[in-house]
Amino acid sequence: MNRIVFRVFILILMLSSCKASKMKKRAFELEQSGSFDEAANYYYKSLLSNDKDVEAILGLKKSSQIILDQKRQDFQKAYSVKDYKSATYLYLDALSIVERAEEFGISLLRHSDSEIYFREAKEGYLGNRYSAGMRELTAGNYSGAKLVFEEIVNIDSQFRDSEKQLEVAVKEPKYLKGISYLDANQPRKAFYAFEEIRLYKQSSQYMKEAKEKARFVIGLVSSTGWTSQGKSKAKDYIYSHMSHIDSPFLEFVDIDERTLAQSNNTERLPKGLKAIMRVDVDQYETNTGKKEQRRKKAYHKVATKSKNEAGEEVTKYDYRKVWYDEYYQKSTCHISLQYKLISIFDGVILASGYLTDSVEDEVEYSIYDGGAKNLVPGQWESKNEASPIDKVDLSSGSISKLRSQFDNRMKLKGSEELANNLLSEFSSKINLAILNYDPED
Repeated sequence: MNRIVFRVFILILMLSSCKASKMKKRAFELEQSGSFDEAANYYYKSLLSNDKDVEAILGLKKSSQIILDQKRQDFQKAYSVKDYKSATYLYLDALSIVERAEEFGISLLRHSDSEIYFREAKEGYLGNRYSAGMRELTAGNYSGAKLVFEEIVNIDSQFRDSEKQLEVAVKEPKYLKGISYLDANQPRKAFYAFEEIRLYKQSSQYMKEAKEKARFVIGLVSSTGWTSQGKSKAKDYIYSHMSHIDSPFLEFVDIDERTLAQSNNTERLPKGLKAIMRVDVDQYETNTGKKEQRRKKAYHKVATKSKNEAGEEVTKYDYRKVWYDEYYQKSTCHISLQYKLISIFDGVILASGYLTDSVEDEVEYSIYDGGAKNLVPGQWESKNEASPIDKVDLSSGSISKLRSQFDNRMKLKGSEELANNLLSEFSSKINLAILNYDPED
């Protein structure tokens, strides 16, 4: 195993070395043709594969120094004509060339006076850009201001208060949008707008205001008359799982039919109540069938070892008639229900649906105390007497089919478990319907 790992390692090294060699060769060709930018890139890629290659190191140093000197000349020209933008970006390009070379311990010849000129050029260019960004903010062109201040921050994050102004450019339009939503009586949309910028200006305070205005209380109507235990359980399950709804606006309160009927005006209803939820269970049927047991015939295979006349060990198989037990059980569940979310102000149905489904589970397995691995299929008439119909089935398919029965699942999902699974599925659908209702649409 160690040899294989070692060989794979050697192979990887060879492939890496071959790749580095090709890159270096291409870099040298480009260098000879005067394409120093591309040559430097290829030398750099070669060193990424093999950073010990002296020729590649020297090649990168030579090409990079030539590029750096050219950048310095271009920088001086741009600075002399007060083209501060070009001067700024040329210096930054030169700096990236130096930093790339330093990754491999290469020091390039730099001119200290360039840094002084760069500071002046950067101050002049960023000062102009800052003024442009402030004009965009004043004009309400936040997307334009964002682009300007992003550029400034990318060059020098400490330049004046550019980071603060970038925050304004990004967050102010959302802040204003949130206020407009509040003014338009759309508190949900306002809440989510302010949530994105909760630490900006008064967003946190506006969030609380929006949440309170968007508060939507739903009354869960319980029946006062008689209902079956199963139907009552189904309704309680649906109602209890509404608390799983993840919403900052929804609240649920219990309200019985009698209170609802006696409330002639909304003042007598729970505070903030906007709608009621009715769940009517039409059918709730569960059944766990009786476990059926059947005795089945088979043969128990017994191996006996002995020696023949030649002294060789031989195995003889004997097949004894036995009984094993086969079991079967089934459970079923059927539930049908209707739900309605109804406005208390005008009786309009805000969300509704009819859900119905049937599920079942069954188990069929066998048990044999003598060990299923010793059983083989067959038929026999009498356990104690031989009969012409007695027959052992030694086909592999029949044996596998018989023995597989002893590996089957034995635990049945009871009808109550099936009901809970079905009600969980219904609850998810009802909760989604409630969530999808948006009073602002």
